[in-house]
Amino acid sequence: MHLNVFVSQSCFLHCKGCYSFSREEEKGKIVSTDNLVKFLEFAHSVGVDKITLCGGDPLTRSDIIDLLEKIKKIGFNISLDTVGTSILNDVVCGDRVIAKKTDAKKLLILLIQLAYQLMALLMKFLGVLDKQILI
Repeated sequence: MHLNVFVSQSCFLHCKGCYSFSREEEKGKIVSTDNLVKFLEFAHSVGVDKITLCGGDPLTRSDIIDLLEKIKKIGFNISLDTVGTSILNDVVCGDRVIAKKTDAKKLLILLIQLAYQLMALLMKFLGVLDKQILI
């Protein structure tokens, strides 16, 4: 079984229609790591084996490294539902940087390369590449 757990309300995007902002809990209130771990130990004992941490952005949670280590120790397969907070800022937990701010030029180059790869796949899927003449 798979479980989605909201571990943060913070996110820099504030996307219109985001499921995170339609919830009813008190703004700024998060469940403590100890209480989350107790709940997740129970969930794992009844057959939940995969967990997705979401929020807002789970990378904005101040103790995310500690939480991830404890969740992994329980035995979960973990995924993060993140908007990539580290694209704009370093993500810092205590004295550790867990994700470095991305260089905008490198990101742009990566996105351009990805766009070309996607275009080539689409053209191949549509049969266009087979009919092109290379010059």
